[in-house]
Amino acid sequence: MACNDENEPLLSGLATPRTQKTNGDRPKKRRFRRVRSAPFADFVPTDGNREAALPRSGSIFGRLNPSLKKVALFLTLYMGLGTICFYTTRTQIKGDKTNGILDALYFCVVTMTTVGYGDLVPNSDLAKLLACAFVFTGMALVGLVLTKAADYLAEKQEILLVKALHMNQKVGELQVLKEIETNRVKYKFYTTLIILVVLILTGTIFLYEVENLGLVDSFYCVCSTITTLGYGDKSFSTEGGRIFAVFWILASTICLAQCFLYVAEVNTENRQRALVKWVLSRRTTNVDLEAADIDDDGVVGAAEFVLFKLQEMGKICQQDISVIMEEFENLDVDQSGTLSVSDISEAQSVVVFMLDHFYSIISMTSNDEKAPKKRSIQGRKATLVAAKCAPPDALRAGFPDLKRLGTYFGIYLGVGTVIFYALKNDIRGHKTIDFIDSLYLCVVTMTTVGYGDLVPHSYNAQLVCIFFITVGMCLFGIAVKIAAKYLVVKQQMVMVNALRMSRKMGPVEALKEIESVKIDYNKLKISLIAMAGHYVIGIFVLLTIEGMDFTDAIYCAFTTMTTTGFGDETFQELFGRMFAVFWISTGTSCVGQLFLYIAEIYTDIETKKLAKQVISNNIIAKTDLEAADDIKDGKVYGAADMILYKLKEKGKIKQDDISVAMKDLNDVIKNVDVDDVTPPKSAQEK
Repeated sequence: MACNDENEPLLSGLATPRTQKTNGDRPKKRRFRRVRSAPFADFVPTDGNREAALPRSGSIFGRLNPSLKKVALFLTLYMGLGTICFYTTRTQIKGDKTNGILDALYFCVVTMTTVGYGDLVPNSDLAKLLACAFVFTGMALVGLVLTKAADYLAEKQEILLVKALHMNQKVGELQVLKEIETNRVKYKFYTTLIILVVLILTGTIFLYEVENLGLVDSFYCVCSTITTLGYGDKSFSTEGGRIFAVFWILASTICLAQCFLYVAEVNTENRQRALVKWVLSRRTTNVDLEAADIDDDGVVGAAEFVLFKLQEMGKICQQDISVIMEEFENLDVDQSGTLSVSDISEAQSVVVFMLDHFYSIISMTSNDEKAPKKRSIQGRKATLVAAKCAPPDALRAGFPDLKRLGTYFGIYLGVGTVIFYALKNDIRGHKTIDFIDSLYLCVVTMTTVGYGDLVPHSYNAQLVCIFFITVGMCLFGIAVKIAAKYLVVKQQMVMVNALRMSRKMGPVEALKEIESVKIDYNKLKISLIAMAGHYVIGIFVLLTIEGMDFTDAIYCAFTTMTTTGFGDETFQELFGRMFAVFWISTGTSCVGQLFLYIAEIYTDIETKKLAKQVISNNIIAKTDLEAADDIKDGKVYGAADMILYKLKEKGKIKQDDISVAMKDLNDVIKNVDVDDVTPPKSAQEK
């Protein structure tokens, strides 16, 4: 159990009311009543301290991702070590040079960000192999940043709903909806977008003034740089320009990635906002109270009402309640509807009881029709609750699926090939067949490889390339979103596997079994083999068709798959480019899949540790009973109280969530006659 909350009452964190009623003062049953644990309206956090009252979510998966400090440390080490290595091999790097240390740092930055202009390229076997190693390490750092970004997105959504509903108690629904429409995440997006525009303008002006490029050429170079395309026909060549580029390239590429992150965040928050609007627009009815009456006693207590509202808001699901109700019924030996210390002792002496905190994940990740049916007393109303709490259909729409993404990529390649074919006279470089060259240019643009062997040399062609670079990055953003969603679901499934073992074996044997379970490395091995095979095939084609030597072929394959594309070694022959169209597309996807599997294994390892901790602390003890029973009579611990306590302990809900629901309860009591909100007679006769 959560050691910090072990001896705290269910609704901890709120002030104790001045006047406490005795047990004899409680209202009679069959009446809608408050329970002892209900917080008073006056103690809900005010606007002045709302930020303190709503800390960032302590999600159980939050610790699975590396911190930004660790990312910054790795980045610093990478830059320092890379600069030293490339400085020591500076005589083996050819191109337009300025200052030795500056060129080494500049080359390290364009390698890490996979911009790869080609104005500085390795000229020896050692330098090429070193560049291959640093390209791959740089991609790993990018994957680390993306992992942290996905975790941030998951945690960010948990705050919006609570803040909105707190505000509703003070200013009303219309003001809340107005505030939601102007939520601060949009301001973050706008701020990042403005910064990105400023960086684009700054880079364009700098290239125009310092590097003496034309205005369109400057803008074209900026776009190909921040999207990491880096054709190489336009780049920073002066000493002052490279000093500027070291900081500007890092800032602009990170800012673009942050902008895509906020676009995804706005998208997910819009869906959460729709849920808030729907919940706020509903009024509590008798049917709601019938659905909220968990124990079918004809009375809806505060804990039952809170559970109903939390389920309606989408904070918890029916499965969350069902699994804890099963635990409650197993522990309630005398079937009195309440728990006491004697109940706990007797239940644990009869059977080793095991309840996994993450059973609710099954409902999100699988449709197991063969799962054992619950004997919860609330099962009879599951359909009613689901019908009342189901959000609008628009909320069920998820991220674009892989088929739709594949369609987008197909359209992108088709339209791009047609347009580049129409502009074939405005593209210079080493050409073969116009159609193949157009398709080849479209692929290296979409994947941001950008060799530079085919580049636009007219304003129209450059503007078209700018547009296609932007569209390609948007498609990449959608792919990252889908990958992040898959990773989260995979984390959940690891916990589901732990659940099934614990329910079959009990906690002791389950711990042994979990300890003996090995992490599945098969997909990673298959991905490594596939990528290795892909590299071998590419190297073979480069050796046989393109006539490269062995080191150049390895170097070209590495810089291509990591989308660095310096451009000094490329596909020149007709059959080579026909092969490259498919090889580059599948190869870059294979590298992305490899990083996804590495992140997946990392999260599996951490989730396994968490599963062991949860199972070890899952058996209810006397301290849990005392922590949940804030009346301290040793026996008044109902099903709804237990469900709230367990959900709070698991981190699925927070104290602020309970406070929001209790505020709604106070409004119902204040504005509606008590007799009007008593559950219907049909519920009392059950």
